[in-house]
Amino acid sequence: MKRNKSISLVVLLIFIVTNILNCYSVQAYTTNQNMAKIWVENDIVTNEGDKQYLEIKGWSINESGVKEVKVYIDDKFVGNLTSGQKRMDVKKAYPSYYDSENAGFGGKIDITRNVAPGKRKVKVESIGNDGTRTTNTKSIDITKSAPKAWIEKITETKEGNKQYLELKGWSINASGVKEIKVYVDDKYIGTLQNGQKRMDVKKAYPSYYDSENAGFGGKIDITRNVAPGKRKVKVESIGNDGTRTTNIKSIDITKSAPKAWIEKITETKEGNKQYLELKGWSINASGVKEIKVYVDDKYIGTLQNGQKRMDVKKAYPSYYDSENAGFGGKIDITRNVAPGKRKVKVESIGNDGTRTTNTKSIDITKPAPKIWVEKITEIKKGNKQKLEIKGWSINASGVREVKVYISDKYIGKLTSGQRRDDIKHTYPSYYNSEYAGFSGIIDIPNNIGAGNKILKIISEGNDGSQIATNKTITVGSRLIVIDPGHLGHDSGACAYGVRESDLNAGVAVKLEKQLQGMGYRTYMTRSPLRPNEYAALSTANELKQRYTAANNLKADLFISLHHDVAGSNSSGMWTFYSSWKPGIKNNPSDLRSLTTGYDGNRDIHPTREAQLSKEFGQKVLNNLTSKCGYPAVRPYVVDRNLSVTVHTNMPSVLIELGMMSNRSELRRCQSSSGQQQKAKVIADTVKSMF
Repeated sequence: MKRNKSISLVVLLIFIVTNILNCYSVQAYTTNQNMAKIWVENDIVTNEGDKQYLEIKGWSINESGVKEVKVYIDDKFVGNLTSGQKRMDVKKAYPSYYDSENAGFGGKIDITRNVAPGKRKVKVESIGNDGTRTTNTKSIDITKSAPKAWIEKITETKEGNKQYLELKGWSINASGVKEIKVYVDDKYIGTLQNGQKRMDVKKAYPSYYDSENAGFGGKIDITRNVAPGKRKVKVESIGNDGTRTTNIKSIDITKSAPKAWIEKITETKEGNKQYLELKGWSINASGVKEIKVYVDDKYIGTLQNGQKRMDVKKAYPSYYDSENAGFGGKIDITRNVAPGKRKVKVESIGNDGTRTTNTKSIDITKPAPKIWVEKITEIKKGNKQKLEIKGWSINASGVREVKVYISDKYIGKLTSGQRRDDIKHTYPSYYNSEYAGFSGIIDIPNNIGAGNKILKIISEGNDGSQIATNKTITVGSRLIVIDPGHLGHDSGACAYGVRESDLNAGVAVKLEKQLQGMGYRTYMTRSPLRPNEYAALSTANELKQRYTAANNLKADLFISLHHDVAGSNSSGMWTFYSSWKPGIKNNPSDLRSLTTGYDGNRDIHPTREAQLSKEFGQKVLNNLTSKCGYPAVRPYVVDRNLSVTVHTNMPSVLIELGMMSNRSELRRCQSSSGQQQKAKVIADTVKSMF
């Protein structure tokens, strides 16, 4: 039992050692395996008669022996070399390679037709019997005689109603001529037959490949694709190797003039649509490609052409395709042609691009357009006055738009195309009358002014025809509240014996006169003629009376006039507004504390009235400082919860009109002309916004 165990162990050991040795043996063979080699010793271009060759010589070895040697030029296969040539020198250098005594290769490859001149990459590839490959690459300059082409004859010929370009000439190329292309004005029109026998050319150029077959010629149909006139004819000769050469000649192409005639033109109606019906004929030496129609030089459509007309063929047999000279059809003019005497032009375009026209006149009649305004209402939204308008309009071409004017000034468009089946029922012959309705709300501009105005509504059709209606409306004037600061229980600031309330009153009176002269209604919160009338009221109650009066009157704008004091050298103006207006909107989540050092709130999503307050405050400050010569005091336009700005439910500003503590500026503030100038600037700013 022990003996058998020992034998088993020995067998196992032998198996393991054998496997290890085999692994080392394969590894050693792989490591020492000889790589395939190749070398090109000589590569030259040779000429023999009219042919060109690439002559190559070299050697290659491979552990499995060399099966074949291939040649590529610019990676394109061009032929095989003869391998297996005796090379004892290679055998001596590489004795371990199989069959190295026959390592030589060589031969010449015809490159006449397939290799173009220039610097070329020549690659020789050796393939072993076991499929392994190796390559050697060289560069070589291929030179060839320049290609030539010559047009000997070029004529224009006619056969029946067709026209041809007939050409004859010759071309040579060191690689042989593959094809001859013809271009007229650089547009390809066809190919000529090449390879025609020309022994005269062979005699003159014997070194060119296949020069005995250098001739080309033929005729190319130019009936449809070449227009009359002086034309450039180019012949391009392309060699088998891709090289090209050209020859150019000029020729005058003559063709019979194209003709067109409108035989019939009528206006027809089908339901609520209108058509222009035309019939006629047109001929062109190249054939007619299309017929276009214009009314007053505006393109409106295309007619069907190619209709049979044997009468025209009989009259003009030499014109190409004249048996199909007829054209005709009807074109919808419902939307795009207005009534009246119109010029109708038919344009015939040939296949070669030549054109001719025929023009006739026609009277287009359409039912007159109509318009009716059913409702005009003046409404007021915030500081804006608006007009709400409703009505209908019909036009034989359909209504394109409805415009509104006040005193001949355009103010906007109404929405047209609204459904009106009642109008369709009454006027069924009008195009699109089921959509005759129009309506809309339009802002009345601030600069229109108050009083009786002419409202004009113009309906314009798709064909450009118009109808207008005029209405008289009364435009209400805006109400501006003027608040002369103080004039109650106190006189405000005081400097050099001058009271602020007197300066505020002076500007207020002049501002009121300016605004009234512009057509505005005004309300003064305090009468400058009775400054002590409200002396008994507390400050809070007095301010409340001011903003309450403005709110009750539903004023369009509140302007509070003030003057300021600071250092003796201080100068300038500034304005205040409030972004928070709790009388209109009081949403605590939108409120943030003011950061200007004063108690109060600012609204991060201010109302439209608050936004207008800021806009007016900025604009009036810019105008006052630029036109009256005052500097602006930082922070210029201030958000602050002053009673007359925060509690007024309309756009409102407080204006500081100058520094009383500056003696020089005080004199300007006291000046009647200075006050008048400020009043005018403020009034002009009001007019620009309200």
